[in-house]
Amino acid sequence: MNIGTIIRATHRAEDLVPAFVSVLEDRIDEAPLEMAKGEELDMVARIKTATLLLANIEGVQREMGEEYFGSEECSFDLECLFNALDSLAPIGTYFGAHEGDGSDFGFWEDEGDDVR
Repeated sequence: MNIGTIIRATHRAEDLVPAFVSVLEDRIDEAPLEMAKGEELDMVARIKTATLLLANIEGVQREMGEEYFGSEECSFDLECLFNALDSLAPIGTYFGAHEGDGSDFGFWEDEGDDVR
C-alpha cells in the first residue's frame, strides 16, 4: 500500500466521496496481518460495514442526485469512509488529513507515541 496523498486541495464531499470510495474498493481485500485476535474481529466487522456502505452510497446517490453531497447521509458516509480507510492503514500509519495540510488526505506515517 502506498503512503501519501489520495486527494488534496478540497473539502468538498462531491470530490472526497468518489476518491475515498475508489481507494476503499481497491484496498478492501487488504488488512494488516499483525493484529491481535480481538482487533482482527473488529476489522472484519468494519470491512463488512464498509462493503455495505459502498452499496449504500451508490443507492443514495442514485435516489438523491446532487442533493446527496449536502445531506446528513453524506456526512455520515464520509465519517464511515474515514473509519474504514483508517482500519486498512498499515501498521504504523493512519488515514486522514496530513498534519501540515488539512486539505491533503491520504495515508501517513504515525510519528506519535500511540503507534499501532
